[in-house]
Amino acid sequence: MTKTFTAALLAAVVLLAGSVSPARAGFLTSLDVLITPQAGNSYLYEYTLTVGAASDRPAASLVIDVSTVADLTALTGPTGWDITYAAGDSFVAWDSPAEDLELAVGASAVFSFVSSLAPGLSDYQVAGIGTNPLLAFNTGQVGAPVAAVPEPASLAMLASGALGVLLHILIRRRVAP
Repeated sequence: MTKTFTAALLAAVVLLAGSVSPARAGFLTSLDVLITPQAGNSYLYEYTLTVGAASDRPAASLVIDVSTVADLTALTGPTGWDITYAAGDSFVAWDSPAEDLELAVGASAVFSFVSSLAPGLSDYQVAGIGTNPLLAFNTGQVGAPVAAVPEPASLAMLASGALGVLLHILIRRRVAP
């Protein structure tokens, strides 16, 4: 009777193993920063965004909070990505205008700028467009230009700016032929 029970249990395990779908990891990203002092009392901020190999979607947007007096210059990002920033803005945003330009699963890209403000911790948000759910976000804090006197910044402000950028991307994609 023990052999019959063991065989039945083994058969059940094999059947269950064959019917289990692979687990989805979710939206996996990491953001690293390298801050290098430059001549003339300025700092080069270089951000490396990596989409994990097990992520369920690519990255379509990166938004970083900055001081309104950061006066960013020499902004760069992945080829084809749009950069949204004007002097006095409280954030800088990079977004992919097309699905084929998104940062692919397992890939990395560098985003950078120069500012005269010294680094401090600031909020960031990475967004990915996929299915179920349509949008996924990763948030955290990273080194960025901050004013000597802290200003009231919040994730709610960052989220509303990022949502506006993402809605802009989605509208442009639906309008495009």
